Amino acid sequence: MKTCKTCKFWGNPDLPKYMSLHLVCTHEKLAEDMGDNRSSDALLYPYNEGGAFFAGPDFGCIHHEEEE
Repeated sequence: MKTCKTCKFWGNPDLPKYMSLHLVCTHEKLAEDMGDNRSSDALLYPYNEGGAFFAGPDFGCIHHEEEE
């Protein structure tokens, strides 16, 4: 399985990538969402205070896309 450390959706624009404990998944199918954006391969969570999904470098994902 592909992991976050090589994915273009893993990051934080305010931090260098070597600080991997503070990087988040920015993919649209992993999001704080209460609306109608519900698909069978998404992880949506109701948290209305700007929550984020912090992912470690070896977290596996089906939405992985290679970093350019």
